[in-house]
Amino acid sequence: MERWYHAVVNENRLPMLEHYLLCGGSYQFCWHSPLELMLVIKGAAEVFSDGRRYSLEQDDLLLINSNCGHSTFLRELDSLVLICEVSADFFREK
Repeated sequence: MERWYHAVVNENRLPMLEHYLLCGGSYQFCWHSPLELMLVIKGAAEVFSDGRRYSLEQDDLLLINSNCGHSTFLRELDSLVLICEVSADFFREK
């Protein structure tokens, strides 16, 4: 998984922007302060967030707000989803 992860860090080595890939069959529950952009590169994903269910297909993009708990399930074994988490500090600095 290391080769699929990248981060832009601040002077304290805290991540301001992270991106990584989720691969097929994954299930993940998250709750974090950065905004999250989720792009389905291949396959399909189910996302549950803020009491709603989103069914995503290839090329769909979903924005998940800060501190909004969400779960992601990749419905197909060959699914591939790009996750990009962006902190408020990144926007302030850039």
